[in-house]
Amino acid sequence: MTGKPGTQTWYESVHVTCRSPESEAARKAENERIYAPRRERAEKANTEPATPVQAGGRAGSTAGTRQPNQRGKQEGRRRRHT
Repeated sequence: MTGKPGTQTWYESVHVTCRSPESEAARKAENERIYAPRRERAEKANTEPATPVQAGGRAGSTAGTRQPNQRGKQEGRRRRHT
């Protein structure tokens, strides 16, 4: 900083976060209100087995796919005829 006025005509916004115990408690309560249902859904999804429709859909989607080419990098290139 030089203390002299510059040519800057724009200013960046700054986000200020209060870390007082009251504001931290309010922030944590708000996070809990928003994210608790998401955590419950994620936990429930991890513990429930897939339904037959879900399992069948997964198995059928890979039935027509090919395995990737197993050749090495050099072996897969074409030779240029000179």
